[in-house]
Amino acid sequence: MNKKSQAWGLDLFVAITIFLLGLIGAYIYAINFLNESQEILESLYSEGTYISDLILSEGVPSNWTLGDVRIPGILSNKKINQTKLDNFYQIDYDELKNLLNAKNEFYFNFSNMEVSGQPIEGIGNPPSNPENMLQIERFTIYKNKPIKFTLFIWN
Repeated sequence: MNKKSQAWGLDLFVAITIFLLGLIGAYIYAINFLNESQEILESLYSEGTYISDLILSEGVPSNWTLGDVRIPGILSNKKINQTKLDNFYQIDYDELKNLLNAKNEFYFNFSNMEVSGQPIEGIGNPPSNPENMLQIERFTIYKNKPIKFTLFIWN
C-alpha cells in the first residue's frame, strides 16, 4: 500500500507543476498582450493627432495648389477653405498618405461636407472591419458654422 500512495503523491506533484506552469504562461502572455495593445493604440493616437493637425492647418505653402503642395492643409484664417477642400479631395489617396506621412489607413468627414458643390461622405479610405481603429474628433468652422471634424485611423 505504501507504493501506491507514493505513486499517487508523485502524480499529484506533476499535475500541480503542470497547472502552475500553465498559469504562469497565461499570466505572461496576458501581460505582453496588454502591452502590445497599448502600444498599438498609442501609435494610432499619435499618428491620428499628427494627421488631423496637418489637415486642419493652412498647409505648405499656405496658398497651395495641386501642382506645388507639400502639406495639404484645408484651413485659411482658422476656417475651412472650400478651394483647399476641393483640391484636397482631388489628391489620390496613396499620394495623400505620402504627403501626410501616414503609415496607417485613415478617413475623415464632417457634417454637410461639399466638394465642387456636391455633398460627399468623407475623404480617405472608408473603414471596413478594421482590427484596431481610433476616432479623433476636433472642432472647426465650415461655412461660418462650428462643425465636428472626425478622423478615423486604423491598421
